[in-house]
Amino acid sequence: MRIHFIAIGGAIMHQMAIALKNKGHHVTGSDDVINEPSKSNLEKNGLFPSKLGFHAEHIQTDIDEIVLGMHAKLDNPELARAMELGIKVYSFPEYVYKNSMDKTRIVVAGSHGKTSITSMIMHVLKSLNFEFDYLVGSSVKGFEHSVKLSDAPVIVIEGDEYLSSCLSNEPKFINYKGNITILSGIEWDHINVFKTEAIYFEQFKKLVHSLDHQAKLFYYNDTQIAETVLSIRNDVEKQSYQSPDFSIENHKYIIYFEGKKYEFDFFGKHNMENMEAAHCVCRTLEINSHLFYQAMQSFSGAGRRLEKIYDSNECVIFRDFAHSPSKLRATIKAVSDTYSDYKIVACYELHTFSSLNKDFLPQYKDTFGQVDIPIIYMDKVTVEQKGNQVFTSEEILNEFNRNDILYLNEKNDLLKTLKSFDTSKTVFLMMSSGNFSGLDLLQIIEKENDNPKIEEKKSEYLNTLLSQNKEVNSPFESKFLKFESKKTILLMYSLSIFSSIVAPFIFLKRIQKNDACYNLIVQNFHFQTLITIGYLIALLLIWADYSFTGKLILLLSFIYNILKLRDAKNAVLENKAVNLPVGILVFPYNEEINR
Repeated sequence: MRIHFIAIGGAIMHQMAIALKNKGHHVTGSDDVINEPSKSNLEKNGLFPSKLGFHAEHIQTDIDEIVLGMHAKLDNPELARAMELGIKVYSFPEYVYKNSMDKTRIVVAGSHGKTSITSMIMHVLKSLNFEFDYLVGSSVKGFEHSVKLSDAPVIVIEGDEYLSSCLSNEPKFINYKGNITILSGIEWDHINVFKTEAIYFEQFKKLVHSLDHQAKLFYYNDTQIAETVLSIRNDVEKQSYQSPDFSIENHKYIIYFEGKKYEFDFFGKHNMENMEAAHCVCRTLEINSHLFYQAMQSFSGAGRRLEKIYDSNECVIFRDFAHSPSKLRATIKAVSDTYSDYKIVACYELHTFSSLNKDFLPQYKDTFGQVDIPIIYMDKVTVEQKGNQVFTSEEILNEFNRNDILYLNEKNDLLKTLKSFDTSKTVFLMMSSGNFSGLDLLQIIEKENDNPKIEEKKSEYLNTLLSQNKEVNSPFESKFLKFESKKTILLMYSLSIFSSIVAPFIFLKRIQKNDACYNLIVQNFHFQTLITIGYLIALLLIWADYSFTGKLILLLSFIYNILKLRDAKNAVLENKAVNLPVGILVFPYNEEINR
């Protein structure tokens, strides 16, 4: 079957195109702009368009189906041509349903937690060797792609409430007609589309109406959610869920179930709630609870959801996708509860359409909770490019209801501010659906004239040696060198020592006839002996923590090297020697070794 994607560059669209190609279909696509990682993924799979843009000539009569992305507009020339030719056009959620009509459809919906719950279900099913398809809005560890369409009997779908396409103003999740559905929560969002809170809540009523006959609906135990869904569809089985009982020990979340202890790497009450939602689904699939919790112990989280990117035991950096008020509250509370003995620096970037709307700001009141240092970042250049106005400090302080918020608009100011904090016993919580203007978050721990990744590289190198059962001796801090550099240094130093010892014996007859050669060898032998002894003494002193004395001897050795280089230069100029001592070649490396 030949399938053409209009707006193939979307996060889900390009993954679906790859999945269908892998299934054996002839797939093509077009788009006007394709960014990373879509670009690389499409190129790798031979699906990147030969030329960018939407062109009517791309649509030929041999195309069987069109998949239409949300990015495409009503005046799209390819869409117009497809409708003119009578080719069937699907929005991507409609196309997912078309490929899963005969499957058990698990749909995860709600204003928050969708990606995490979907990822948890996927992780457990994979751990227990279930055959299933999936569609998730983020990268998940252990899964190469975020979309899979096969002949599996089950599909797990992250259900978004955003509009399906330019041809349909209905939310995406109503197209899936779920057999088992999760509703994690409802909080007003996407105000560019859903102008009022009432309109937004109406979409979730549509979700319940769309469920398959005799479907199961698990919803978070919240009065407002219950009032929204309970009066609809008596043929749908509805059951609430909430967080299981848990404790926190050494920054780990622990639950006890039927006498057994389970410890998890992810944390936060909201993630315990997400796990219980996944548990409800897995029980429905007749998965034993102990097997479920056992599998969840190896779950490390969805991409950019409380993702730990640095941990030195003293300083921790988290990156999180939080972009709505409820997500902000939940994420901050999770970190505050887990790292109660740490200072918490929480930085939130106003990035989404809703968060950049002045009328939406009051929703953020009191979201910073128990944070020690709250920071709001709003990229002035990006905001002005979008046609929005930059908020004033007074507006931010009033609407967030905190007088100590640091409000920043420049990337350099943000970096300087973050770097100014003492990193001892500190958590940096960086929250945004954007990327803080492209800031490398590891620069937070970088001090002046530092390489922010040296410690990471050293640790990685040492762990590699240890894993190979090799001894690791480090008498002083060294620059991280490549294996080739170390090999060259050792070889040169060994050759210089070797030449000093063997030269008198090799050139014994020549020495007797040539005083210049004899003098050169003697000079080299004395040079190598003194320098070697000096370095050995220095290393032993540093090893014994007499660092200052050891470094002083190294300095004196270096000065001696310089003097010998001067003598050698004069000797060459005066034709008293034909070569420099081999050992001198070692010393251009000294600075690199001992830095």
